[in-house]
Amino acid sequence: MLFRKKKKTKKTSREVYINDNNYDEEGGYEVVDEDDEENELKLYSDAREERLRKKKQRKKRMIAVIILLLIVGFIYINWGTLSPPALAESVQNFFSSFGKSKYPVEFDEGSLKAAVPVGSNIGVLTDTSFLIYSQNGDQLAVRPHSINNPAAVSGGGKALIYDRGGKHFCVETRYSEPYSSSTLYDITTAAMGQNGDFAIVTDSENYLSELNVYDDSYKNIFKWQSSQGRILSAAISPDGKKLAAVVIGARNGSMFSDIYIFNLDSQTPVAVKKYDNALLYSLAFKDNDRIAAVGDSKAVFLFASGDQASVYSYGGSDLDCSFNGDGPCVLVFKKSGTKSTIVSLDGEGKLLGKTDINVSQITAVSNGNGKTVVVSNNKIIYTEDNCSNPTQISASMDVLAAISMKNHAYIFGTQSIGSYNLN
Repeated sequence: MLFRKKKKTKKTSREVYINDNNYDEEGGYEVVDEDDEENELKLYSDAREERLRKKKQRKKRMIAVIILLLIVGFIYINWGTLSPPALAESVQNFFSSFGKSKYPVEFDEGSLKAAVPVGSNIGVLTDTSFLIYSQNGDQLAVRPHSINNPAAVSGGGKALIYDRGGKHFCVETRYSEPYSSSTLYDITTAAMGQNGDFAIVTDSENYLSELNVYDDSYKNIFKWQSSQGRILSAAISPDGKKLAAVVIGARNGSMFSDIYIFNLDSQTPVAVKKYDNALLYSLAFKDNDRIAAVGDSKAVFLFASGDQASVYSYGGSDLDCSFNGDGPCVLVFKKSGTKSTIVSLDGEGKLLGKTDINVSQITAVSNGNGKTVVVSNNKIIYTEDNCSNPTQISASMDVLAAISMKNHAYIFGTQSIGSYNLN
């Protein structure tokens, strides 16, 4: 306990504290100066603030370390989509989404041969160049080529450009052409998987056809030669572990289409499904376990084991156009007069929807992000995946090709691109 007393000096008097706990008989009370106590209190307060400051710093460092570990883990898990080119593309797309659309755009680097998605950008193949445009119409790249009969497929953020009937092919990305090569024999077709693996189908010296698969580092990982018929179409599963190929030929005096299914670690097929009196020309993996093949008179749906899920027969109707890529399988049939019929099927051939539209002479069909887009001269019709809510838009150009992407329909003329909102 402290007692307040007056301590007088010659010049002034001031308050001091007497500590009752420090009394002894010889020395009496210990006199404590008020200024000394204030200094002690200040030192104690400063020490306490310093301890709190250090505690906060330790907490901040701990939080920073945790956040850093989470970021490193996220990048490690998602490195395929966050590698420098992909990350740069994500940043570009983020800012592009706020930019004003520049469509329609025109190009004078040759005439259109094909249009394919390149990641979230638009790839345009002409008879002289390969061009890449952003979603808002910025021209991102122009790369001339010397291919005589150019064709294109895409997947995994890349495009594969090849010379149909020639020997040259190359891989294109948003930023560069990372790989270019030539085959020994003429190329007949090609396919690209969602993981960046691709297949090249060529003629062969001792066989009817030859198929080579390359991984995303451009190493040849699989080779198969067909002596039973010519390989007309191929597809790679999204995980890059399976391959399917359509082989066509004549058997017992009539055409056949056989579907071969492989695991890419073996040249022995997992299954071979045979279809007589049929021409199957478009093949796609709908996921790692389901395969769809579109033909001239029917579409067939298989599991990767080779078991057949279903067959969709056209019933004598004329198939005008089809889409067999990611998402539903879309078939467009000619109908009497000026009408057409759109049919949408899931990966097992189950009917998602069917609708008639007042358009004839369909030039292209595409599907993406839950929308099916059908185009004709100066007209665009889009529906949901189940063919509901068909909506028609007038187009300001003759349409040769279409891509449905992120609620937009990108349509392509001979030397122009238009963009239409599908919301």
